[in-house]
Amino acid sequence: MKNILQLSPKSTLLSLLIALLLISLITILLGPVNQLLQIQGIHYIVTVALQLRLPRLMATWVIGATLAVMGLVSQRIFHNRLASPDVLGISSSASLGAFISILLYPTMPPFWGAFTASLLLLFPFLLLIQTAHTTIQFLLLGVAVGSISSGILAFLINISDTHTISQYLFWSLGSLQVVDWKTLSISTPILMIIIFIIWRQHQALDLLLFGDIWAETRGIHVKHFRISMILLISIAVALTVSLAGPIGFIALIAPHIAKIILPHQHVWLIPASAVIGALILTMSDTLARLLFLPYEIKAGILLNILGGLYFIFLLTRRNMWYDD
Repeated sequence: MKNILQLSPKSTLLSLLIALLLISLITILLGPVNQLLQIQGIHYIVTVALQLRLPRLMATWVIGATLAVMGLVSQRIFHNRLASPDVLGISSSASLGAFISILLYPTMPPFWGAFTASLLLLFPFLLLIQTAHTTIQFLLLGVAVGSISSGILAFLINISDTHTISQYLFWSLGSLQVVDWKTLSISTPILMIIIFIIWRQHQALDLLLFGDIWAETRGIHVKHFRISMILLISIAVALTVSLAGPIGFIALIAPHIAKIILPHQHVWLIPASAVIGALILTMSDTLARLLFLPYEIKAGILLNILGGLYFIFLLTRRNMWYDD
């Protein structure tokens, strides 16, 4: 698609950043906390903002940006506009780890269990993909790993008690309520480094736009490059799922929006996708928090509904199965 805006890439990216900051400021101020100001006082509001809403807002930025960039890279390395990190089976592996963590250590957050299981299952997956030679083989191996993880998870759920299952269900719906400063401070630097490393590879990603053979003639070892990108995507997605549970469709939606408003150069697409992903998750989490007051639904539920509708829209478009 062509750039539909008349703005330069720098101006477009700046506009997106300003929109993100303004919407983020509004989200902090919105909600029933404002109604308690007269009762509890300003100190209560400050405590809520710093200990609850600010880490939650930072999580929407970090998780949304990470998922969007990983989705963009997945679509490029697999030459498929409908590709996303979910096909690598990392979300299923993290879900299995989270359930095992809840089962063995019910009083602890499932962050470490989910992340550890993802990494443990990542090693055999990386060994297997050494034998893959086509993008279809890469994708099918990811589907196989995800299927195995889902099968083991279903078995454990079947033999577990209702309390453990309810704890897992709360986590699996995709919620930013469980994020705190400790886990955020551990994961954010790693995720930002991964995004920066990927951004540094923007020229190689541009070359893949013209196909593997063209990239090979320009000095890119496509198979090694694809495996290195899969490794980075796997670590990043494992961290985001460990933080807030599976949150779907940002990895699919955000890159498509970025491609509509910007030229197809990854030096711009990567940061734009990151900001758009952060915007989508920030708005979704705010809506999930406020739509059904005094109840709060999970952001993952809202995104699954909206993302599913958008996915159907993409499927009805011509030429959407293959790369740009």
